[in-house]
Parts: sequence; C-alpha cells; structure tokens
Amino acid sequence: MAGSDTDWSLLDTIPALPPPAGVQSNFDNPETREDLAKIVVGLTYGLMLVFLALRIYTRIRITNSLGVDDC
Repeated sequence: MAGSDTDWSLLDTIPALPPPAGVQSNFDNPETREDLAKIVVGLTYGLMLVFLALRIYTRIRITNSLGVDDC
C-alpha cells in the first residue's frame, strides 16, 4: 500500500477534535474518576458479600440444604 509509511504514534498526543471553549487539553495528567469508581465497586462488593452470606445462612438454617444454584 502506498500510505504504509504513516507515523501513527502522533495519535496519542493530539486531540481528535478541538476542546470546547474554555477547556484546555491535558494529555499528561488527565482528569479521572478512578477514586469514585473504586468506592462504588467496593460498596457494591461489600453489599454482595452481605447478601450472599444471608442467602447461605437462610438456606442452611431454614431448608437444611444447599442447592446447585448456591454454588
């Protein structure tokens, strides 16, 4: 192909579109919501463990058996 000498390494240093008015592009230290995502995942995981423990406790205590769906 004739265009195979294209340098694609520039794509991670230039924006695809110009930023909105009043916004500066920041490729070195971009804004992130990583901390919020970690909090949400941690809370969801904690709730899941509580509900799993309640289900297993209820199945053992009330029905005295665990089913295939509990695996």
